[in-house]
Amino acid sequence: MKLFKFLSAMSMLLIGTMAFANQESIKLPDTLLPVQAQMSSKIITFAPVAAKNGNRVILKARFFYQNPAGSGWNSASNLALNTRILRPMTADGKFRLLRRGASAEFADKSTRDWWDKRNGLLIFYSSDLGVLDKRVAQTTAAESTWYYLDITDSVTDKKENTLKITNGMRAVGPAAAKLAETTLVCKDMEVFYMPEAEADKLRPAVTAERP
Repeated sequence: MKLFKFLSAMSMLLIGTMAFANQESIKLPDTLLPVQAQMSSKIITFAPVAAKNGNRVILKARFFYQNPAGSGWNSASNLALNTRILRPMTADGKFRLLRRGASAEFADKSTRDWWDKRNGLLIFYSSDLGVLDKRVAQTTAAESTWYYLDITDSVTDKKENTLKITNGMRAVGPAAAKLAETTLVCKDMEVFYMPEAEADKLRPAVTAERP
Protein backbone atom coordinates (compact mmCIF):
# COMPACT_ATOMS: atom_id res chain seq x y z
CA MET A 1 0.00 0.00 0.00
CA LYS A 2 2.83 2.42 0.88
CA LEU A 3 4.54 1.64 -2.44
CA PHE A 4 1.27 2.31 -4.29
CA LYS A 5 0.85 5.69 -2.56
CA PHE A 6 4.46 6.59 -3.32
CA LEU A 7 4.10 5.70 -7.01
CA SER A 8 0.79 7.59 -7.21
CA ALA A 9 2.39 10.68 -5.71
CA MET A 10 5.31 10.48 -8.13
CA SER A 11 2.89 10.11 -11.04
CA MET A 12 1.00 13.25 -10.01
CA LEU A 13 4.28 15.13 -9.69
CA LEU A 14 5.34 14.14 -13.19
CA ILE A 15 1.91 14.90 -14.64
CA GLY A 16 1.98 18.37 -13.08
CA THR A 17 5.43 19.11 -14.47
CA MET A 18 4.52 17.84 -17.95
CA ALA A 19 1.30 19.85 -17.93
CA PHE A 20 3.25 23.03 -17.30
CA ALA A 21 5.80 22.17 -19.98
CA ASN A 22 3.06 21.49 -22.52
CA GLN A 23 0.91 24.54 -21.74
CA GLU A 24 3.86 26.89 -21.24
CA SER A 25 1.91 28.62 -18.44
CA ILE A 26 -0.14 28.00 -15.33
CA LYS A 27 -3.11 30.20 -14.47
CA LEU A 28 -3.71 30.80 -10.77
CA PRO A 29 -7.09 31.55 -9.17
CA ASP A 30 -8.09 35.11 -8.33
CA THR A 31 -7.65 35.87 -4.64
CA LEU A 32 -9.26 38.50 -2.38
CA LEU A 33 -7.81 39.43 1.00
CA PRO A 34 -10.03 41.85 2.94
CA VAL A 35 -8.31 44.03 5.51
CA GLN A 36 -9.08 42.74 9.00
CA ALA A 37 -8.02 43.50 12.56
CA GLN A 38 -5.12 41.08 12.09
CA MET A 39 -2.95 40.39 9.07
CA SER A 40 -4.46 37.84 6.69
CA SER A 41 -2.90 35.38 4.26
CA LYS A 42 -3.91 32.93 1.57
CA ILE A 43 -1.91 30.10 0.05
CA ILE A 44 -2.20 29.09 -3.61
CA THR A 45 -0.60 25.89 -4.87
CA PHE A 46 0.47 25.15 -8.42
CA ALA A 47 2.26 22.41 -10.32
CA PRO A 48 6.03 21.79 -10.12
CA VAL A 49 8.02 23.95 -12.51
CA ALA A 50 11.08 22.50 -14.21
CA ALA A 51 14.02 24.67 -15.20
CA LYS A 52 14.04 25.49 -18.91
CA ASN A 53 17.40 26.35 -20.45
CA GLY A 54 17.67 29.98 -21.52
CA ASN A 55 14.42 30.98 -19.79
CA ARG A 56 13.29 32.65 -16.59
CA VAL A 57 10.11 31.77 -14.71
CA ILE A 58 7.79 34.76 -14.34
CA LEU A 59 4.76 35.44 -12.16
CA LYS A 60 2.43 37.92 -13.85
CA ALA A 61 -0.44 39.40 -11.86
CA ARG A 62 -2.64 42.40 -11.18
CA PHE A 63 -2.31 43.52 -7.56
CA PHE A 64 -4.25 46.45 -6.13
CA TYR A 65 -6.03 47.65 -3.02
CA GLN A 66 -9.71 48.25 -3.67
CA ASN A 67 -11.67 50.73 -1.56
CA PRO A 68 -14.70 52.80 -2.63
CA ALA A 69 -13.10 55.99 -1.30
CA GLY A 70 -9.47 54.91 -1.26
CA SER A 71 -6.50 56.36 -3.08
CA GLY A 72 -2.75 56.21 -2.73
CA TRP A 73 -0.44 53.26 -2.16
CA ASN A 74 0.91 50.98 0.54
CA SER A 75 3.84 48.60 1.14
CA ALA A 76 2.21 46.49 3.84
CA SER A 77 1.78 43.26 1.87
CA ASN A 78 4.25 40.65 0.69
CA LEU A 79 4.61 37.44 -1.31
CA ALA A 80 6.40 34.25 -0.32
CA LEU A 81 7.03 31.35 -2.67
CA ASN A 82 7.87 28.01 -1.06
CA THR A 83 8.49 29.91 2.21
CA ARG A 84 11.01 32.23 0.50
CA ILE A 85 9.98 35.89 0.81
CA LEU A 86 10.18 37.54 -2.61
CA ARG A 87 12.71 40.33 -2.09
CA PRO A 88 13.87 43.06 -4.53
CA MET A 89 16.70 40.97 -5.96
CA THR A 90 16.82 37.38 -7.17
CA ALA A 91 19.37 34.93 -5.79
CA ASP A 92 21.63 35.58 -8.79
CA GLY A 93 21.60 39.35 -8.23
CA LYS A 94 19.00 40.47 -10.75
CA PHE A 95 16.20 42.94 -10.13
CA ARG A 96 13.08 40.84 -9.54
CA LEU A 97 10.42 43.25 -10.80
CA LEU A 98 10.28 43.66 -14.59
CA ARG A 99 8.85 46.49 -16.73
CA ARG A 100 8.66 48.90 -13.81
CA GLY A 101 12.02 50.62 -13.45
CA ALA A 102 14.20 50.72 -10.34
CA SER A 103 11.63 52.68 -8.30
CA ALA A 104 8.09 54.04 -8.47
CA GLU A 105 7.95 57.63 -9.73
CA PHE A 106 5.52 60.35 -8.72
CA ALA A 107 4.26 63.57 -10.27
CA ASP A 108 6.16 65.71 -7.74
CA LYS A 109 9.43 64.11 -8.97
CA SER A 110 9.80 61.98 -5.82
CA THR A 111 10.46 58.24 -5.95
CA ARG A 112 9.75 55.27 -3.72
CA ASP A 113 11.36 51.82 -3.58
CA TRP A 114 9.19 48.98 -4.85
CA TRP A 115 10.00 47.08 -1.67
CA ASP A 116 10.29 48.56 1.81
CA LYS A 117 12.83 47.41 4.40
CA ARG A 118 10.42 44.71 5.63
CA ASN A 119 10.14 43.37 2.06
CA GLY A 120 6.62 44.70 1.61
CA LEU A 121 5.75 45.25 -2.06
CA LEU A 122 4.49 48.69 -3.10
CA ILE A 123 0.89 48.24 -4.28
CA PHE A 124 -1.49 50.98 -5.40
CA TYR A 125 -5.14 51.64 -4.68
CA SER A 126 -7.17 51.12 -7.84
CA SER A 127 -10.06 49.14 -9.31
CA ASP A 128 -10.71 46.76 -12.19
CA LEU A 129 -10.26 49.78 -14.48
CA GLY A 130 -6.61 49.97 -13.42
CA VAL A 131 -6.52 53.76 -12.97
CA LEU A 132 -3.96 54.90 -10.39
CA ASP A 133 -3.80 57.92 -8.12
CA LYS A 134 -3.13 61.16 -10.05
CA ARG A 135 -0.06 61.72 -7.88
CA VAL A 136 1.62 58.74 -9.58
CA ALA A 137 3.81 59.73 -12.55
CA GLN A 138 2.80 58.43 -15.97
CA THR A 139 6.06 56.49 -16.21
CA THR A 140 4.79 54.31 -13.35
CA ALA A 141 1.05 54.54 -14.03
CA ALA A 142 1.57 53.22 -17.57
CA GLU A 143 1.88 49.69 -16.19
CA SER A 144 -1.37 50.18 -14.25
CA THR A 145 -1.76 47.43 -11.63
CA TRP A 146 0.35 44.84 -13.48
CA TYR A 147 3.38 43.23 -11.88
CA TYR A 148 5.87 40.88 -13.57
CA LEU A 149 8.05 39.13 -11.00
CA ASP A 150 11.03 36.90 -11.76
CA ILE A 151 10.52 33.84 -9.53
CA THR A 152 13.14 31.59 -11.11
CA ASP A 153 15.06 31.32 -7.84
CA SER A 154 12.02 30.34 -5.80
CA VAL A 155 10.05 27.77 -7.81
CA THR A 156 10.70 24.05 -7.48
CA ASP A 157 10.26 21.01 -9.71
CA LYS A 158 10.38 18.59 -6.75
CA LYS A 159 6.84 19.17 -5.44
CA GLU A 160 3.85 21.46 -5.71
CA ASN A 161 4.73 25.12 -5.38
CA THR A 162 3.06 27.17 -2.66
CA LEU A 163 2.52 30.89 -3.11
CA LYS A 164 1.60 32.70 0.10
CA ILE A 165 0.08 36.18 -0.26
CA THR A 166 -0.08 38.22 2.94
CA ASN A 167 -2.15 41.36 3.36
CA GLY A 168 -0.30 43.21 6.10
CA MET A 169 -2.78 46.07 6.37
CA ARG A 170 -4.81 46.04 9.61
CA ALA A 171 -8.13 47.66 10.37
CA VAL A 172 -7.15 49.27 13.67
CA GLY A 173 -7.06 52.75 15.16
CA PRO A 174 -9.12 55.80 14.16
CA ALA A 175 -9.23 54.74 10.49
CA ALA A 176 -10.35 51.17 11.26
CA ALA A 177 -13.81 51.54 9.69
CA LYS A 178 -12.42 52.89 6.44
CA LEU A 179 -9.61 50.34 6.32
CA ALA A 180 -12.12 47.53 6.86
CA GLU A 181 -13.66 48.44 3.51
CA THR A 182 -10.33 47.79 1.77
CA THR A 183 -9.48 44.54 -0.04
CA LEU A 184 -6.18 43.38 -1.52
CA VAL A 185 -7.16 42.11 -4.96
CA CYS A 186 -4.92 39.58 -6.73
CA LYS A 187 -6.17 38.84 -10.25
CA ASP A 188 -5.11 37.39 -13.58
CA MET A 189 -2.16 35.59 -12.00
CA GLU A 190 -0.13 33.43 -14.32
CA VAL A 191 3.22 31.62 -14.16
CA PHE A 192 5.10 31.28 -17.44
CA TYR A 193 8.50 31.05 -19.09
CA MET A 194 10.18 34.11 -20.59
CA PRO A 195 13.40 34.00 -22.62
CA GLU A 196 16.22 35.21 -20.39
CA ALA A 197 17.43 37.78 -22.91
CA GLU A 198 13.95 39.28 -23.08
CA ALA A 199 13.61 39.36 -19.29
CA ASP A 200 16.96 41.11 -18.91
CA LYS A 201 15.85 43.85 -21.30
CA LEU A 202 12.89 44.55 -19.00
CA ARG A 203 15.01 45.05 -15.88
CA PRO A 204 16.48 48.35 -14.65
CA ALA A 205 20.26 48.59 -14.53
CA VAL A 206 20.60 47.24 -10.99
CA THR A 207 23.04 44.46 -10.19
CA ALA A 208 23.43 44.44 -6.42
CA GLU A 209 21.24 44.19 -3.33
CA ARG A 210 20.35 47.60 -1.96
CA PRO A 211 21.86 48.48 1.45
